[in-house]
Order: sequence, then C-alpha cells, then structure tokens
Amino acid sequence: MRAQPVAVRMLSSVESSSQAQQQMLERRWSCGEAYPSEFPYRSRAVMLFQKVGGLEVNFFTMYTQEYGAACPQPNTRRVYISYVDSVKYFESSPPGHRSTVYRALLCAYTRICRARGFTHIHIWVEPPRAGDEYIFHARPPEQRKPMKREKLRAWYCKMLEKSKLEGTTLRYGSMLEEFRGISSAREIPMFNGDQWELTVPALMQDDDGAADGAGHALAGAGTCGHAAGCHGAHAAGHAAGHDGAAGHDGAADAEPKGSEERRVGKE
Repeated sequence: MRAQPVAVRMLSSVESSSQAQQQMLERRWSCGEAYPSEFPYRSRAVMLFQKVGGLEVNFFTMYTQEYGAACPQPNTRRVYISYVDSVKYFESSPPGHRSTVYRALLCAYTRICRARGFTHIHIWVEPPRAGDEYIFHARPPEQRKPMKREKLRAWYCKMLEKSKLEGTTLRYGSMLEEFRGISSAREIPMFNGDQWELTVPALMQDDDGAADGAGHALAGAGTCGHAAGCHGAHAAGHAAGHDGAAGHDGAADAEPKGSEERRVGKE
C-alpha cells in the first residue's frame, strides 16, 4: 500500500525576547559599550504530519528562534534551532526513509533562512540522558534508548554535507572552532534557553577580567557540545535524541537531535 504524503505546518509564530544574564550586564567590557539588555527574536514551531490509519499523526517537531537584522550583536541574523524531536510513526514506501524526510525539512529550512538574510544557524548536538523527554512525552519504551553523541553528531554532519552540496551551507564545525580567535566573551551569541546562556556567565565569574572572559568562556566549549557550522548560517540547538531526529536510538533508521553550528550566507 502506498504511503500517505507528508504535510508541513507552522503551528506557531510569535514575537519574543531573550533577556541578557545579569553577569553580562554588570561586567565592564573593554570596548566601553554596555551589553545589550535583550535580544528580540521570532519563535516558530514547525511540525510534520502524515495520515496513519485515517488519523493525522504528528511525528516530527522543530522549535526555532530567529534573531533578525534589528537584533543587537552578537545575535544579529542568527537562527537557533532550539529543539528537534521525533517519534517513529512515519510510514514510507519503501520503508526506512525517516532520516530522508527529517534531513529534507532541515535543509529546506536552511535554504529559507539564507534567502531571508540570516547568516548563521546554531544547533545543540547533545543527546538526552536516559529518562529525559523533550517535545514528545510518554513515548513507547522501545523508542526511549538515547542515541550516542558521536552518532547524533554524524547524523547532523550528513545533513550539513547535503546542504553544502545544494549550495546553501558554506561551512560547518564546532563552536570551539568557530570562536577560537575571539577577544571577548561578548562575541559569543547566546539564545533563550541555550546551554551557553548559562555557561558563559558562570565561567566568567571565575576569571580575572582579562580578555573580557574569552579564555574562560572558550574553556567550556569542549564540554558544552556546540558545533560550529556552515558559513552564511551556523547551527546550534537542543537534541532530543530519541527516535530519528531527537537522539534516541530505537532502530537502524534512527536519527538524532542536537546542536551544530553552520553558516549559510556569503562572506
């Protein structure tokens, strides 16, 4: 029997704002400029649906934060893919194409972001701990096995390579690679609910004020799991790590969910 087509829907599009951490606001920066008090963005929820047994089933959900041209640096023209999660209910003919669909959506979203003037996309590539749930709760026990970090990152790298071949992504890599040469921690973009939003200010509390905390901030890059991405658009976000694009490894076709940074614009 032929599988039903997939419907892509944007279920939410809301203007919001990320408030800066108090440590960043109180710090005396060498440039003499005050740290921005907030970073406005548009929050979106994108979902994939397919009719299964006559009912529409949501099997993939992605939450994003879009920081536009009017947003202050360092978040200007950056996109944060904050959550990606999936459950193993997608049906295809022939079977085994969940990753194909998930990657197609992510690549399409990257193309749209580039066309709209965004230069970097961020994805947090870190699988969930056992028992953690992100978007889809109370999933079947067989879909709760977390995916290994290396496998999750490899899944995203494969998607980014596809995006490079399509001419959208220019480069991708880790946050440590991307920001190795910075002179100030205020050059690191921080997004609402992201690990860096808490990690960078906390690490800077222990520094001596030198180099605007860049050394301490980057020291945490190896443990935080950010990966820098394509030039023009970098990628960073949260990984659910359940089925397919979330980070749980429940089948041979399982995919990941996490944080990469890629760039999708022109130099």
